[in-house]
Amino acid sequence: MDLVQYNPIFADHQIRKYKGTCLTCNKESYTVKKCTRCWVAKYCDRVCQSKDFKSHKDVCVRISLFEKAKDKIDPELRDLMFQRAGYLGLSCFLGSLPDRTIYELLGQRVAVIVQILEVSVLETSITVRVRDVSNAEAHMIFCIKDPLQVLNILLLVYVAQFILLLNVPLRCHSLMNKVNDIIIIHTNQVSFIT
Repeated sequence: MDLVQYNPIFADHQIRKYKGTCLTCNKESYTVKKCTRCWVAKYCDRVCQSKDFKSHKDVCVRISLFEKAKDKIDPELRDLMFQRAGYLGLSCFLGSLPDRTIYELLGQRVAVIVQILEVSVLETSITVRVRDVSNAEAHMIFCIKDPLQVLNILLLVYVAQFILLLNVPLRCHSLMNKVNDIIIIHTNQVSFIT
């Protein structure tokens, strides 16, 4: 009979993987079950899940939509994105975007998926109101001069449900640490997900 050697790193990973706290009763357990739609919320049993359904429903739907959008990213783009130096990962939170200093000095980039809420066209730009998975909102301002590119962006914005921000630093934060504006100068800074 072979003896299995204890591996503390593996053991710690298994504990974190299976241990959880019920969102409804706050009981810690190794037998909590994850919501089958979003795979984030954890519950003791169906009773706790049904008690929390009203408050969890909107978040659950939003998380599952963003996860489906992640799956729709072109595999070639995903491979290319993570082969470039400086990419730290893929996120669904606007707060993950690096500020301009980190972006310029360290070259750190995070690809962020945002959902399109509303589009408005002005004479000099296209403004798209977007939100992340946590419901934080921002305005993406496309400052592109070429009329053909503007038409192309308009078509893509009206067809797409999500935008993948690829090469974008934050322009500014408000006092509440929320993103105000995201300025897009080149079309290679974004990818549209239908």
